[in-house]
Amino acid sequence: MTVALLLAAPVIAIASPADGTSPAAGKLEVRLVCSNCPRDAHAHVVLDHGPAVEADLSEPLELKEVAPGPHALRAVLVGKDHLSKKGRGTMSLVRFWAGPRPADEVKADAAERRSWPHTGKPVLTLVLPRGEGKERPLLDVHVRGATLARRGHKVRIVIDKKEYPLLADEKPLRLKLKPGQHRITVDLLDRRATRVQPFNRTDRTFEIPK
Repeated sequence: MTVALLLAAPVIAIASPADGTSPAAGKLEVRLVCSNCPRDAHAHVVLDHGPAVEADLSEPLELKEVAPGPHALRAVLVGKDHLSKKGRGTMSLVRFWAGPRPADEVKADAAERRSWPHTGKPVLTLVLPRGEGKERPLLDVHVRGATLARRGHKVRIVIDKKEYPLLADEKPLRLKLKPGQHRITVDLLDRRATRVQPFNRTDRTFEIPK
């Protein structure tokens, strides 16, 4: 039974761009592959820490105006309600350079350290709210490589300078916010309340429509 359940678990992957490659800057074609995925599933694609973009699992997604330099690209499997699926294979991440990697290794390495996650450490992704437009006032996070728990890792949430209680599970959180623009900051903390790698911080705005 356990083996059958593992085999049936959904797995999403970014087929293009591949990790460690250097596609041209500007327009970027993203191709996803997914095995054992529910029929109503799609993906939210996040470039660096920008708002998530909806992506069909059967068609390529085109991202425009990708600036030259190092980037991290994530694809999170979500359902028709836009809430992330949880599990080991439900988030894929690749690191790439848009345009050629500089010949100056010291500068290139420093840029990668600022822009890429540390391998082997947990990764926090803000799935909802996405940005401007149609999203409901829900907060949804996806954590890979760690489990949120009362005595374990937690997510720190600040919205409009107001700090919320630490999030100790991955259940969606209903946000009681008025229509308009808001700023959200999320961080992943370990059991000692220490930030887990700078990459995990997302700090951006979103809008709740009237």
